[in-house]
Amino acid sequence: MTSRRRLLLTALMLSAGGAARSAFASPVDSFGVGARSSALAGAVAADAKDFSATYYNPAELARARNLSLSLGYTHVAPTLRIDGQSQSASDVNGFTAGLVAPGSIATVPVSFGLALRLPVGHLSKVETVQREQPEFVLYGNRLQLVHLGLGVAIRPWPWLNLGAGLAFMATAHGGFEIQGTAVQPVSGQSEYDSQLQHEINADLKTVRYPTLGVTVLPAKDWAFALVFRDQAAVRLDLSTRLSGDVDLGMLALPTRYQLVSQTVNGFVPRQLVLGGSWSPAPGASIDIDLSWQQWSGYISPLSQSQSRLAVDSPPGSTLTIPPTRSATSAGDPQFKDRVVPRVGAEYRAQLTSHWSLPLRAGYSFQPSPAPQQQRDTEFADADRHTVSLGSGLIWSDPGEVIWGDVGLDLFAFETLLAPRRFESALTGDRYRASGSVFGGGLDLYLQVH
Repeated sequence: MTSRRRLLLTALMLSAGGAARSAFASPVDSFGVGARSSALAGAVAADAKDFSATYYNPAELARARNLSLSLGYTHVAPTLRIDGQSQSASDVNGFTAGLVAPGSIATVPVSFGLALRLPVGHLSKVETVQREQPEFVLYGNRLQLVHLGLGVAIRPWPWLNLGAGLAFMATAHGGFEIQGTAVQPVSGQSEYDSQLQHEINADLKTVRYPTLGVTVLPAKDWAFALVFRDQAAVRLDLSTRLSGDVDLGMLALPTRYQLVSQTVNGFVPRQLVLGGSWSPAPGASIDIDLSWQQWSGYISPLSQSQSRLAVDSPPGSTLTIPPTRSATSAGDPQFKDRVVPRVGAEYRAQLTSHWSLPLRAGYSFQPSPAPQQQRDTEFADADRHTVSLGSGLIWSDPGEVIWGDVGLDLFAFETLLAPRRFESALTGDRYRASGSVFGGGLDLYLQVH
């Protein structure tokens, strides 16, 4: 098959679609960012000690004393089931990079932070989904978006940190146009005589949302934090246009077809996080976060599309033209707000004067925001229990070549989707959603003294 025919078939398949599977949220909102913070189940609003503060609480950047650089890698493998049957869910991987740069303006400490996450193999990804079939929309292509977080923080008083951040998510927008003549194949003919020209346009577009944070340190061993993270939606727009002649041998029909589709390819709910951290001993901490997430603002990932077909048939022709497809609407998925508790604990064991071993553990419970019965969708989901573990190795003051600390942080987590039964409002069928998600990764960092 020639490339032109492949392109024509692709256009026709896209035209027949009309829905898309969405990403759950930004990659860091889905599974966290930074090996240490992920090992603590994300309970670090009052205890984010590295570049991950750009997401969890930008005010925590003000506690940095030294320049630090980080590089990391994350792997996530979901296993999802409907009535015991495995659902399509690809493993996803991504690289991370981070920077924290402290300084001062006059006598006021000021710090800057950056966190970047790049998915492996894709800048963004969209898959078709049928409206009538159960779908784990919250576990779609959650890591298939570029994420960039920037943050700045100041410490006007020793007991107060203030911070603000801006997060960017990126996805591709575009379309294509095909012009020419499509010739009906003749029996026994191995090649088409179609003459088609195509043009493809694509842009990488971003959506931005702010994060504001404050950390209060009333005593040496205590810290409390309040964080606000705004809502954001990444939209994927697709425009397809075909124009030219359909050659039927004895008759050539001027034909025009246009499809416009809009899909939400990623969603971040508005959030308010209250966090606390207690250090009962040197090198030890216990962290607790409680976050409210406004999932009632969730925008359906089903596409809203409209198509138009126009064929100039000759007078007196009995040729039947399919009617123009009416516009489709995504509808309200009726998700509910939820409150998510997180807890984490860390202990840094000093092995020698230059070597130390951090030990970390965390737990979070995420109630499902999806309603058990829905009007015109089949969005499957379940309550999620996540247990995380982490460790690593820190080499302090390795010598004259490097003045500072070199560290390796490792983490792993397991998320269990508690089995949940749904009743379809479309078909009346009942089905059972369940599954698990395993993930892990590492960070290699340098902290310069």
